[in-house]
Amino acid sequence: VNMLCNDAVWLLDEALKQLEEVRTEQKAINSDQFARLPAYVRHRREAQFVQLQRTTRSQMNLAYASIQMIGFMSQGHRQPFLSKELVNRVAEMINYYINKLNGPQVTSLKFKDPKKFGFRPKALLRELIRIFLNFAQDSVFLNAVASDARSYDPQVFKKAADNLERCEIVSDAEHRKFHVVLERLETLAQKMKREEEALGEVPSKYLDPLMATIMYDPVMLPQSKVVVDRAVIKRHLLNSTTDPFNRSVLHMEDLVEMPEL
Repeated sequence: VNMLCNDAVWLLDEALKQLEEVRTEQKAINSDQFARLPAYVRHRREAQFVQLQRTTRSQMNLAYASIQMIGFMSQGHRQPFLSKELVNRVAEMINYYINKLNGPQVTSLKFKDPKKFGFRPKALLRELIRIFLNFAQDSVFLNAVASDARSYDPQVFKKAADNLERCEIVSDAEHRKFHVVLERLETLAQKMKREEEALGEVPSKYLDPLMATIMYDPVMLPQSKVVVDRAVIKRHLLNSTTDPFNRSVLHMEDLVEMPEL
């Protein structure tokens, strides 16, 4: 599941970067300045643009396939995605792309003939919303979504809900379910904010040094002697069996319990 999420994020990020490049190049090719360039320069740029179209379409198809695989797995195998090690990563991933397709950044993805480049924003948003709704059955996922300060924006999610209805992207039942979940999320986010304000400033010794979040299960790394949250280091170890502070070899069984902390 971790590898699948890594692939999906990398593929979709690369595809969206290429789409932004497409937008920039389209504007350049359609400009008066481009028309004044020598013929051989125009022909070279146009050939490069055709190649960009091919690579972008291929990248988008691979990205869609990865997102669809996550959607398929989320229908009946939610628990691996919602484990302590991965739930925040999954929530942040879905939040980010819903924000990307509905927030202020969406203007960078508007260009002529998107289908030629394999870009189907409605289909992508539909898949993301259905994955979101599958995971939203579990409170642990909603907690992760609401605590994502970088990408969770109630206003953007409301705009997403409006887009779903206006463009008929999902069924009426899915749209109603999304609205209900958004109301739960807003209530949850407000509650978290009140709790954070009541808690005040947390001493640094209780914060994970990698994520700056409160450690609920602190463990010490044997070589660097740094104390981290178990879920955070487990997520790191899924990608690299090293101590992130000194690159020494590290395995799960090496972690030192810190019950007193």
